[in-house]
Amino acid sequence: MKILFPVSECVPFAKTGGLADVAQALPKALTQLGHDVSVVMPLYRQVWDSGHQPGRMGMTLLVQVGAQHISAEVWRLRPDADGPWVYFLRYDPFYSRPGLYQSLNAEYPDNDKRFIFLNRGALELGKALDQRWDIVHCHDWHTGLIPLYLKTLYAGEPAYAKVRSLFTIHNLAYQGQFPRETLRSANLPETLFTPEGVEFYGGFNFMKSALMYADGINTVSQTYAREIQSPA
Repeated sequence: MKILFPVSECVPFAKTGGLADVAQALPKALTQLGHDVSVVMPLYRQVWDSGHQPGRMGMTLLVQVGAQHISAEVWRLRPDADGPWVYFLRYDPFYSRPGLYQSLNAEYPDNDKRFIFLNRGALELGKALDQRWDIVHCHDWHTGLIPLYLKTLYAGEPAYAKVRSLFTIHNLAYQGQFPRETLRSANLPETLFTPEGVEFYGGFNFMKSALMYADGINTVSQTYAREIQSPA
């Protein structure tokens, strides 16, 4: 199978939690089983600080975020000979910052736009790589718009004609809750802003978008799956 694996962090390049470990280990294991896996993540400042040196591919993507059309440079690195290629989306105004998601214990106020950029950039990269993807495996709220995009803005793209989306919940406590206006930045229609769609307590919720529109949902363990379905 051809698997697109967009993530917000990945060992050994950038890490805040267990997601980064999964983003390294699972694609490598899938590659060793014979699947064709491509990991996509932001080119954070921390990638350079990690001592790894991705190479510039000479490929530029045009990524729409609201009314903006932003140029993203594509870089890549294959850290292990028996592992997948890791593709990096470079746009320094979004990602050349002290922290991945926050600074001085405060989340970046433009996190909605930063990760809309990752969601759409990953899908634009999937088109540019000239593949016919079988699975797009998304993780936590940071890539939660991709299952929705696959059924809306990217529904007619040949690269995704037979694709199915899988969404993995790593931490249900962080859901990507933003104001209603974020819907415009995501270039999604107002008709989706309903309790049956992406609306959540008056806001636009990235994780809910994935839960409503993904073809499959899983978690990091059977124990966690049971836990997040309990009243507590």
